[in-house]
Amino acid sequence: DMDTLKNTFTNHFKSYGNIKKITILKDKYGDIKDIAFMEFYNNKDAIKLLENPKRFIINKQIISIEKNKKKKK
Repeated sequence: DMDTLKNTFTNHFKSYGNIKKITILKDKYGDIKDIAFMEFYNNKDAIKLLENPKRFIINKQIISIEKNKKKKK
């Protein structure tokens, strides 16, 4: 479920810094999609995460990390 997934991400990535928000996308039927966004309180923490391997294995799932390609206005 959504809360379990957010807690899993938080526990796995909290060593990089304080996570401000995790957004997990759902499709039009309410099913969880394979895309999530993490926002850290400090940019340096996000950069620290991006400098590490771009793939992690969490609960037998391969997680790929990418920088958001959209620029904030």
